[in-house]
Amino acid sequence: MSHQSVLLNEVLEYLDPQPGKNFIDATLDGDGHAMAIAERIAPNGRLIGMDANVVYEIAAAGTSTAIKT
Repeated sequence: MSHQSVLLNEVLEYLDPQPGKNFIDATLDGDGHAMAIAERIAPNGRLIGMDANVVYEIAAAGTSTAIKT
């Protein structure tokens, strides 16, 4: 079964991610919301995502780097 983000449109409307803005997602599991935000904050925004014992830095281009903690 694939991951499906819940209330994605509502989250994007409320947060209103704009190019160059920065966000933190502390519930990255599945990364649906994070990737949608990353697309909207491109090209200079930054998103830091955390889930369990892993911290990810997601560039606005959609690439990610995992840093195990």
